[in-house]
Amino acid sequence: MEAKVARWREVESGARYTAATAMARYPRLNKDSCLGLLCEIARKPTSGTHHTCDVKTYAAADVKALVARLAAPEPVDPLWLQVESGARYTQKTAMARYPQLNWDSFDVLPSEIATKPKSFKQWARDVKTYSAADIDELAAAQAKKKPAAAPVPIDPLWREVESGARYTQTTAIARYPQLSKGSFGGLPSTVARKPWTTANGAIDVKTYSAADIDKLVAQLAAPVPIDPLWLEVESGARYTATKAMARYPQLTTGSVYDLPSEIARKPKTGIRGAIDVKTYSAADIDALAAARAKKPAAAAPPKKKRAAAAPPPEKRAVAAPPKKKRAAAAAPPEKRAVAAPPKKRARAKQPEPPQEPKEEDECAICFADASRTHLCFPCGHKCVCASCASTHLSASGSRCPICRAEITATVQDRSFGGAAVAFARFAQFWTW
Repeated sequence: MEAKVARWREVESGARYTAATAMARYPRLNKDSCLGLLCEIARKPTSGTHHTCDVKTYAAADVKALVARLAAPEPVDPLWLQVESGARYTQKTAMARYPQLNWDSFDVLPSEIATKPKSFKQWARDVKTYSAADIDELAAAQAKKKPAAAPVPIDPLWREVESGARYTQTTAIARYPQLSKGSFGGLPSTVARKPWTTANGAIDVKTYSAADIDKLVAQLAAPVPIDPLWLEVESGARYTATKAMARYPQLTTGSVYDLPSEIARKPKTGIRGAIDVKTYSAADIDALAAARAKKPAAAAPPKKKRAAAAPPPEKRAVAAPPKKKRAAAAAPPEKRAVAAPPKKRARAKQPEPPQEPKEEDECAICFADASRTHLCFPCGHKCVCASCASTHLSASGSRCPICRAEITATVQDRSFGGAAVAFARFAQFWTW
């Protein structure tokens, strides 16, 4: 503990630094600059709102050596100096010098790695560089293989844009800052072909006549005429609904619905454009306000009477418990009358109607009664008689009359209940 306190005294004397005091002393340092330095813990005492805490401290000599290293200019790679002098090329500088080259053109060339020094936006990094002789030879070979393309003709309308006889939206806004992209909605336009550039290909652009642009700017600069009806609103001869309610609080938005109105153009104010507003004659508004003032105020609804206060618990009447009826004296067992059991009426037996054969028992082919005796295999439907099973379903390729599944055999049901059906359905999963 004493060693930590002694180190903090060195910090106060300037023999040691914390990260905060080092950055205050040398502004080029940051929080990460001291990560590689040897540090020792010091005990910072209580001060103000901060309690005692441990802080990393660095020797003053180490901090000064770090600042000296950062202040010294970094050595530049000799290969990069050749790139700057033009003796070597990177891929970007080569393509800027010879437009016929592309990214794949450098695959066959020998390259060397050069360290590009740190710049304002990027840290130092390694870049492939190529000899100027190799790049010149490659560009010459590419020029022999592919003849130079004929220059693309430039649209005459675009030449007028370049000369100032026509404008695009961008050039017009740059020339007249009071214009915006919405200002060109009503102007006649003609599409011009903007030629190919390094950043963008050829594109079609709307262009406008310089005379139309100058006329539009003059219209915007001229003062906008104010609607005479709105001048009457400002003078008090007419009212809008808002101003009428502000003048006569007894009016509401629905009060002016039945009054005759006229539309006035409210001029542009601030960021809000011109809008149409309903206006009403001052005489009509005054008459309506006077009529509303003569009407008596609606009577308030009568107040409900409060229920009488309940009496205190000690004065409340206690309700008597209900009287129980005396149960009738039970008679002795020997005098009780035994009730005779009710006589049942004998119903006349009606002859049962002859039972018709169920459809489940009819053969699905010949419709004979109670003749379903054979099962179709493997579907398991019991639907045919013995005669139809041997006559119609014995041939190969026969199908079940119920589900139309192909039949491989017919099995007679010998009164085993559902065992035969279960066997027939289960057997379809077996491989015979």
